[in-house]
Amino acid sequence: MTAYESILNQQKTWATQLGIPIDNHAYTISLKDNLYFYPMLPEIHKEFESGRGQELGEKGLPGKMQSLHSSSALVVNFFEYWIRSDRIQEISNLCGNNSSDMATMVFEKKHKIANLGTPHLDIEISADNNIPLAIEAKFAEPYYGNITQRNKTNLDKYLVKVKIWEGLENCRHISEKIVGQQGSKTDWKYLDVPQLIKHILGLKGCYGVKGFTLLYLWFDCNDHESAEHNEEIATFSEQIGGEIKFRSITYQALFNRVCEKTAADPKYIADLRERYFPKILFGLRPGTKRWEELVAAEEKYGVLAGKLNRIKKTDSRVDTNIAT
Repeated sequence: MTAYESILNQQKTWATQLGIPIDNHAYTISLKDNLYFYPMLPEIHKEFESGRGQELGEKGLPGKMQSLHSSSALVVNFFEYWIRSDRIQEISNLCGNNSSDMATMVFEKKHKIANLGTPHLDIEISADNNIPLAIEAKFAEPYYGNITQRNKTNLDKYLVKVKIWEGLENCRHISEKIVGQQGSKTDWKYLDVPQLIKHILGLKGCYGVKGFTLLYLWFDCNDHESAEHNEEIATFSEQIGGEIKFRSITYQALFNRVCEKTAADPKYIADLRERYFPKILFGLRPGTKRWEELVAAEEKYGVLAGKLNRIKKTDSRVDTNIAT
């Protein structure tokens, strides 16, 4: 089972347990069924409506936000609560941001890159006269398989504009290498580096090289794919060499901080845990290191006890209370 399949199965299990109808493409029939707060706050709805991702749908077709594994649904379900409860500064701090007076949170924030394009950032948390926190958030996308297509972001058209790269020589070098590769794929299997660089260019044009912090927020499935994803994040951070303020954190780590360090509404916590962060080891499935360790242990001690091993025959979704 791949990381993507693990995420999709967990989301389908959640929908089934709650009796939420879904279509053959794992889309909820109604957007309401995929969101904790419905309708969304008017300003949030407007921000997604003005975006280019067709998140809300059009011409009678369902929007991407109706997908069970929608990244935009996850980001709204996780972050809208902090706007509604007037605690934006608190979630900003949990994201590792030291700036104070953070009172504004915008989804699908646009930053134009000269006259070349306008990337849409997932979230931007800001305050007057302080460094904003830009968040690029991912759910299942990194695990689709070799997703970072250089043609998708057209880095070559940005490279001809020398001025926009001032202070971003390392980012430019990474981009040149990507453009110089053959085919539509890059060396980056999980991390969409072209997209990150595009966001960096947009943010730099608005705030300057050191005038923002970029946070990469991602979903950890606790398996070899997630481990490789994490390695690519570390490699990217090393290669940009501190040109910008760049950090990363997993949704799981951020959720744990919310649970441990805040007095967030118990229902909000329970809803997030039930859907996205259940007491399940995502990595405990055939082919993962943890799974093989348990199989080996059960075979060894099962033989000694004269019992047949059972792990190989059980469902890979195992409660951590049993597995640990």
